[in-house]
Amino acid sequence: RHGRASAGKRARTRQPTPAGRRSSARALGHRERGLQRVGDARQRGYKLHLILGQNNRFEALAIRPLNVTECGVARELVARARLCGYLLGDAQYDDEQQLYGVCATRGLQLIAPRQLGSARGLGHRRQCAARLRGIALLESSHTGFGPRRFRLRRGIERLFGQLVSVPYGLCALPPWVRGLERARRWVTAKLLLFSFLRRCRKHAG
Repeated sequence: RHGRASAGKRARTRQPTPAGRRSSARALGHRERGLQRVGDARQRGYKLHLILGQNNRFEALAIRPLNVTECGVARELVARARLCGYLLGDAQYDDEQQLYGVCATRGLQLIAPRQLGSARGLGHRRQCAARLRGIALLESSHTGFGPRRFRLRRGIERLFGQLVSVPYGLCALPPWVRGLERARRWVTAKLLLFSFLRRCRKHAG
């Protein structure tokens, strides 16, 4: 099976920032929602992290606050998923050492573009063997196997597009869905409904 790592999509809340002096409970809620700076703006909400297998099957998923790093969640998902083959991710999953090592111990080969681009060297630090192999597959493959395999990652982008474009998919969280645990339950229920209806359409066609 071939796993594909997502870039992480947000399910943002519309809850305003608490004004005035915050209590300890409000401070906890602030950390759970996650505060992330994007350019000159600040965003608060959640991200959906997915690993997809063949036929866009959900192999592992997690909902985390917006300010949690992509690679950290990816390491958690890889550690608990039962996968083998190749894991495809974009450049933000090229963390040089940790994620490549976790994938290697689980029987996976991570393929991700280098964050600084192929024109830059690898520097003087010792490189993980799994990262060097991933770079070679993507940049130096004589048969084109690596680039062809990496193009399969487009499927997860199409899936996220479908998730936010159907009435029963993901959209802004309702006003009553507040807090990380409620967001997890809401998003998980939506994904189950989406998967069920997608399978029904497939069998009907």
